[in-house]
Amino acid sequence: MKKIFNTFIMAMSLFAVTSCADEDIPSNSFNTSDENLERIRDAFDIRRDAAFEELRGDALVRGAVQSPISGSGVLYYRDLCYSLIDFAAKCFWNEEMNDEANAALVEHCEIFDNATEESKSWPNMRDGDSFYWASDELCRIVEYWGTNGTRKAGLLKPEVEAKILHMMWIFVKDQSYLTQYVQKDVNGKSGYLSIVPADFSQNNTWHVEGSENHHIMRFYTKWHFSKLLKDLPDYKDLRSDDGHVPAEHYAAWTAYVKQYIKERAQKGLFVEFANDLYGMESLKCMYTLYDFGDEEMHNLLGKFLDLYWATWAQEQIDGVRGGSKARVYQGLNSMRGDTHFRKLTWYNLGLVGPSVIKQNIFSFITSDYRMPDVVMDIALDVAGRGDYEVSQRRVGLSENGKSLNIPYYGFKTDEGLLRYSYCTPAYIMGTFECEALPSPILADGTTGGKEWTMLSSQNRWMGVIFEGHHSGRIYAQCGLTEGKANYNSHWGFQKKGCMVVQKMKEEYSRYAGNLKVWVSDFGRNKMFEKDGWFFAEYDGAYAAVKFVSGGYKSEYLNDNLWPGYWLTANEKYSPAIIEVDKKSNYSNFEDFQQKVMTLNITVSDNTVEHTTLFGDKIKFYTDFSKVAEINGEAVNINPAKVMDSPFVQSDFDSGVYTIKKGARELKLDFNN
Repeated sequence: MKKIFNTFIMAMSLFAVTSCADEDIPSNSFNTSDENLERIRDAFDIRRDAAFEELRGDALVRGAVQSPISGSGVLYYRDLCYSLIDFAAKCFWNEEMNDEANAALVEHCEIFDNATEESKSWPNMRDGDSFYWASDELCRIVEYWGTNGTRKAGLLKPEVEAKILHMMWIFVKDQSYLTQYVQKDVNGKSGYLSIVPADFSQNNTWHVEGSENHHIMRFYTKWHFSKLLKDLPDYKDLRSDDGHVPAEHYAAWTAYVKQYIKERAQKGLFVEFANDLYGMESLKCMYTLYDFGDEEMHNLLGKFLDLYWATWAQEQIDGVRGGSKARVYQGLNSMRGDTHFRKLTWYNLGLVGPSVIKQNIFSFITSDYRMPDVVMDIALDVAGRGDYEVSQRRVGLSENGKSLNIPYYGFKTDEGLLRYSYCTPAYIMGTFECEALPSPILADGTTGGKEWTMLSSQNRWMGVIFEGHHSGRIYAQCGLTEGKANYNSHWGFQKKGCMVVQKMKEEYSRYAGNLKVWVSDFGRNKMFEKDGWFFAEYDGAYAAVKFVSGGYKSEYLNDNLWPGYWLTANEKYSPAIIEVDKKSNYSNFEDFQQKVMTLNITVSDNTVEHTTLFGDKIKFYTDFSKVAEINGEAVNINPAKVMDSPFVQSDFDSGVYTIKKGARELKLDFNN
């Protein structure tokens, strides 16, 4: 019965999205009339409720407790925690299996707050891989269905709510500090937990615990837990380990969040940028702050979400974000486009098909936030956007040359790196553009000079996505010599549809093998190798890859999940050139190949000079001495504008944005 119901709901949603009845709308453009955008937005609740209905009657399936994944030695409870809280949330939403839902929450609490064995539960709560990952969903359960719930009060039983609140207090008491930097043991390991205080007078919110997404989840959790505790008779007068009561914690973290948002707006948003894995964890907290903060916070977060989604919208095709990305692990995370972020496109825009509610999706789809018309217009009208360049400044340099998390990351904010993307309806290409700088070389994590934080330099992704398949892509990365991450492994420069990329010299990088380029089979129609070039045809674009010196080794990977070619450099420091252009600019695939093979490439002792298909001249310094020159000018990696595209504009450090498409315009001022 529910499948018939959801088929009907889906048809209604898709009708709203695909309706293009107006005669004056070009056939290759999306109908972005006010009426159609309103229909799409109004159908959000229909799509969400259908997704919850699909879960009706489903029993609890517990996630596995796994071996430790970090040096703390604490078991990995994240999957179990998500499964317990997801189950409770869907039961409350559907008003079913209330006893089982409450029992699941008790089971979750006892992982972290076991009254009979408190000393054994401390490591679980202090370890960074399990406790706070689902805190946004847990807090929503209390806000929606607790004693004072706004959806249906009392579905969360009082005795279970009491256990949740006690667990929240233990966390605030132990880990929320307003003025002190603190290091605490985890599982007997000294200083494994580093705590940054709410007082931002000395760091302006640019000191970070662990990694950026961990830091955001941690300060969000401290804020929301203290909010829920501050007026309760059992907790309002209790003092935490730093001597403050919950109301003081709430006030301090409220001020911190507001400053944090203003600073990210002024300096270019997240450090872990365009990341479909960690970005979900960071953004879900922003949604929850938007929904449950005071009026000023609500307004600030609304602007922040409008800005975030505008930057996403201009760099995506079919819900897949292009452009360069930070902290993208090799393998599945680098190869696939059908991520949880893409699945949100179903709820926000009615595209890409229904999505299952699990883990970090809950806060996004139960939030009151909706995209404004201009952002929806940018996202939906891919053809109408045309061809354009996107430039974004991002923070990434370490404060005072301290790039390791000892005891926190500190960021230098007046300079950093540049995200450059070239966007067309057929493909989006994006590159990190930055100075060649070192990794840490001293035992305390410092070099005493200018360098990237390891947070910024880990697993950098640069390449191309193509229309036609969510995982159609070509990208460059260096192989791993050990572990699952490398740092500062490669650098590159780009102009329009041409990218030049090179392995970073070994003394500047960590765990980086030879440079290699992935050419996905998904969406690819033909391939051809000739005169050192590897050619590929995708639905709307042609692509060519060449290693400048020494050639490459071609290896076909076919594991039935992620088929494609790995092209690996034969010479350690040979740059690779990737040329991509729209099919519509050529008579056929052979025409593209011939034009590519006539391009001028000049190699000297320390440079490669290349004239691109677009006629631009790139001079790339292979000795790492300088940033590249494009058309005779050195690339400015710290331009005056923090965001610069036809759709999103802002001056660095101004906090004032214009989001615009056609006649639609939205002004965002984070100073007021």
